[in-house]
Amino acid sequence: MENNYRIPLRHYLCQDLSFTDEYQMPRIKPYIGEIPSEIMSFNRARALKQNPSIGVHFYVQDSFFNCVWNSPTKYVEMFKRFWGIISTDYSVYAEMTISEVMWNSFRNKLLAAWYQKQGVIVIPNVSWSRPWSYGFCFDGFPKNSIIAINSTGIGNDSFSIKLWIEGYQRALEVLEPVKIIRYGAKMDGENEAISIYFPNDNYKSASYGR
Repeated sequence: MENNYRIPLRHYLCQDLSFTDEYQMPRIKPYIGEIPSEIMSFNRARALKQNPSIGVHFYVQDSFFNCVWNSPTKYVEMFKRFWGIISTDYSVYAEMTISEVMWNSFRNKLLAAWYQKQGVIVIPNVSWSRPWSYGFCFDGFPKNSIIAINSTGIGNDSFSIKLWIEGYQRALEVLEPVKIIRYGAKMDGENEAISIYFPNDNYKSASYGR
């Protein structure tokens, strides 16, 4: 029988990495250091090619950075020509199934841990879905680290805001970050004292093709 199962598992990325016991999530090392003066979406950074003061983020639609998952080694040197990266942000939407959320959470962490192994500066990007996702979504992230959190796409929907605030508060309880790079609008109830806010630059990405 022909095997049509073609999901790229990228087993070679797992070599020499450490994984958690409960959910087998890749362990990401903490980052404590300087933060970039500016951050830029991956698709815009590809056009710019290099700038050592700019950090590359992935707060764009998933299809814009699938190439990083498909060919991760291709971008090692590119990321080193920038300040570093905020790790990938594969979507973990509330309407997704548990398996979809877990798979995207795993991919985000695997790429983060692997790029750290390659000598790229990586700030862990923390994301979550509904409360049932907290266990595996936060598993593998370091405690007492600088982390990044995105709030774009929340809008004015009361349910989405509630999920975001609840997950944000749990993330702070579990991870105890020393500083948070916050992308997008401020949200009521977050810890502004440890947060550094960057505006949404996604609208600019429309000018750059893939």
